[in-house]
Amino acid sequence: MSTFSRGKRTWFIILMVILAIILMEAGLRLVHFVTHLGEKEVPDSKMLLSPYKDKPWAEQYWTEMHQREIRYEPYYGWSLKEFNGQYVNIDSNGLRQTFNPVFSDSEPPETLFVFGGSTIWGGGSRDDYTIPSWLSRLLNEKGHPIFVVNYGTTGHVFTQEVIRLMMALRAGHRPDYVVFYDGTNEVYSAYQAGVAGTFQNVERTRERLRQVDAYEHVSIGLGEILRDNSMIYRAVRKFVSFFTGSPDRREAAAEYTDQDLRRLAGEIRRAYAESAQLLDYLAKKYDFEYICFWQPVAFLEDSLGQEERNSDKRINDRSLAALFAYAHDSVSANPTPRSSDITDALANRSGSVYVDFCHITEDGNKTVASRMASIIEKELLGHEQTGDN
Repeated sequence: MSTFSRGKRTWFIILMVILAIILMEAGLRLVHFVTHLGEKEVPDSKMLLSPYKDKPWAEQYWTEMHQREIRYEPYYGWSLKEFNGQYVNIDSNGLRQTFNPVFSDSEPPETLFVFGGSTIWGGGSRDDYTIPSWLSRLLNEKGHPIFVVNYGTTGHVFTQEVIRLMMALRAGHRPDYVVFYDGTNEVYSAYQAGVAGTFQNVERTRERLRQVDAYEHVSIGLGEILRDNSMIYRAVRKFVSFFTGSPDRREAAAEYTDQDLRRLAGEIRRAYAESAQLLDYLAKKYDFEYICFWQPVAFLEDSLGQEERNSDKRINDRSLAALFAYAHDSVSANPTPRSSDITDALANRSGSVYVDFCHITEDGNKTVASRMASIIEKELLGHEQTGDN
């Protein structure tokens, strides 16, 4: 066969491959169009869950949720950029808007800082119905003039929160009380990395920070284009997800033995306790009271409704469920000072409350905040009233 003939054959094969890809993409788009005929495009599938389905604000809320952007922050990693929406508002310091009553200038309120991950930030809830907003509403209704600040940040673990508190203190912000709401990200980040004491998506962060050459930049750009626009790419991701449980990668601890998971749970507790020691030092140094809550999560519920169970495929991950249970047992058996286990706060819920394995509805936030407010009133505000330190 001549060189010219081989060249023609090569180009013919290339053109056939390109044509096959085009036809496959067109076919998948046609199937998607037919199977979703008459359905309205939604910004997030969560708005189809019963807690949001008939809410007139749901579509705008979930649209705003997907318009948020993160920014790098020294020392504690990242926060959210300033954003102004109808239901989601973030100020220039990365703090989400929180409901607070109007206070008299002659009687300034005390200040309560609330730290946590996205569950405290309020994933799934409008500004005025996050846990910090409910805390402000409930505590003030109980006769405690308190101004609440929501320092919750998506993906943050306890150590990052303590560092962010330290940076706020260094900047001159002085709280009277500080509340931490954790557990989910401590366990999940350890499950991702296979080790405790790290933050979420650490490997992805390292990859993004790694210096790359021009070819890798092109590769990354093409990957993002495919992710956003290619039906073939989405189909492959779903296929991989079906067999691995994750569309991108398998979490490091997913294949751990039961013994390994128990060991990792103990490491989670120790890392948490060590950060709590730093928090205790800061409280004494800067004269504030604090309490740490270990939060509810779907894995620790005795029963889940079918809609709750179907809301997140991770709920069916037995290894992740075991790690949450072992970490909870370890923390409960060795509690840190000034801590409170409220993992059962949603035990008497009616209807769907969980919208994935950790985020809950606005009504769920109210239930959890009510439990927290009662403990805060007893453990923190009660101390002040009796003169105890």
